[in-house]
Amino acid sequence: MVKVKRIDIPALIVNRGEKDIVPVSEAKYISENIKNSKLLILENEGHFSYMINCKWYNELEKFLMEI
Repeated sequence: MVKVKRIDIPALIVNRGEKDIVPVSEAKYISENIKNSKLLILENEGHFSYMINCKWYNELEKFLMEI
């Protein structure tokens, strides 16, 4: 995953915690190695949480306003 260090644009890394196919440890690694990235872990969320979860929407809006 060394190539993630070459990413130089803002990125919002979203992970669903224990339910996600990508382990939280890898999501943290990705977030720590991409400049200007933010990690959002939606613990205990379903597949469609982006459609019904206010936390997801609020964090996305906040992230987009910061870039």
